[in-house]
Amino acid sequence: DTAGGGGGGTPPVGSSGDAFFVPPKPVAERKTSNPNNDVFLQDPDHESTISWMKTIAREFNLSETVFIWEHAPKTANFLEQIPQDNDSNQHSPPQNQVLHKHFHNTATDPEESSPHYTLRFYTCDGTSVDLCGHATLAASAVVFKRLSKVGINLSDMSVKFHVKNGVILNASPSVAAKSCSGSSAASGGSGGASAGSKGRGGGDLSSMKIKMCFPWKDVIPFDQESAERESGMAVIREAFFSEQAGTENSLELSEEDVLFIGVDDGGDDLLVELTSAAFFRVPKRMSDINFKCMLEFDGYTRGVILCCAVDEFSRRRQEEQCLSHPSARASETKGGKKGGGPGGVTVDFMSRFFGPKVGIEEDPVTGSAHCILGPYFANKLGRKTVVGKQKSQRGGIVECTPEVADGLEISSEKKRTVSISGTAVMVMNGMLYI
Repeated sequence: DTAGGGGGGTPPVGSSGDAFFVPPKPVAERKTSNPNNDVFLQDPDHESTISWMKTIAREFNLSETVFIWEHAPKTANFLEQIPQDNDSNQHSPPQNQVLHKHFHNTATDPEESSPHYTLRFYTCDGTSVDLCGHATLAASAVVFKRLSKVGINLSDMSVKFHVKNGVILNASPSVAAKSCSGSSAASGGSGGASAGSKGRGGGDLSSMKIKMCFPWKDVIPFDQESAERESGMAVIREAFFSEQAGTENSLELSEEDVLFIGVDDGGDDLLVELTSAAFFRVPKRMSDINFKCMLEFDGYTRGVILCCAVDEFSRRRQEEQCLSHPSARASETKGGKKGGGPGGVTVDFMSRFFGPKVGIEEDPVTGSAHCILGPYFANKLGRKTVVGKQKSQRGGIVECTPEVADGLEISSEKKRTVSISGTAVMVMNGMLYI
């Protein structure tokens, strides 16, 4: 969907989705009104860097654009290696070492081998967001391809991403992707994608399934008779089920149509579980949705998530279709799991995400929303792993496994995360010159 930049005078390293790898030092010829134009990109929170990222994100006009920095390693003479503003042109990072000042005091385990990166996310109107799942997926694909170029085997790859508010995300190729890295080049790539760059073991990195570790978010229900619930219901009715929606399928939303309404524990997203009948009455055309009332409602700060569980009858239909799918039969013939492979996915819930407060009418796929949806439906359906389908025009499948440090029992006393898996496809790479 967009291009990613190479860095430090090296050839372009490639991109996936909407990811940008920020070079260690911008080229000296770059002309701006900023006197520190040759060093400011080394600090992701410098006001000039922020202004540049907002401009790029607006130009791309995608739901989110992610910018990536590589952390500098901690060494005995680390501070001497960091270029200073007044003599940045006299120092350059060592070969294959990317440095930027902002994170030189980041505390990392010296025994840890995983490389660390910094991510910043901006929406199409230049709004900064703390977390974005599909942009992190894109960033992971860019980094894994970059690591493969220096001879790191796909099965050994694991990275940590530092985002805002001290949150650290983990990412690694999934078991399926790792198994591809050990196959011969003749075996083809993952997911049947067209030939792309090969990992050290021969795996095709143009398409890969990636597993990411995100923070778990609980959702707090609005009390049945509370003003918050009454206001939330009014917003949902006006936004999606009012006369403005204007279609014959846009019937009045009843109390029985809403199975749950609440907000996540950070106050970011409003979660509304509907019956499947009500969910499929939500307008598909953006012109039929009233975004004004969502903007005016102060019960959340980021987005509105509409969702529904897939009923058991539909699940059985899905499983039958999975078993009859050619890829499922091929997988079974090769000793694989029944129903596996493309087309062999059984969905547990469906969702849509609307974010007018951050400049997004409807997000195609929202990984960060599954920090809420994953635990919510895993608990509701009594499953360790649940699969969601985001029913936007483009759509996407997200696999979620809520996890805690000591196992899978739910306890607020333990460190809880949500393992989110998705497939990234590399479609373009290039160099940005502005």
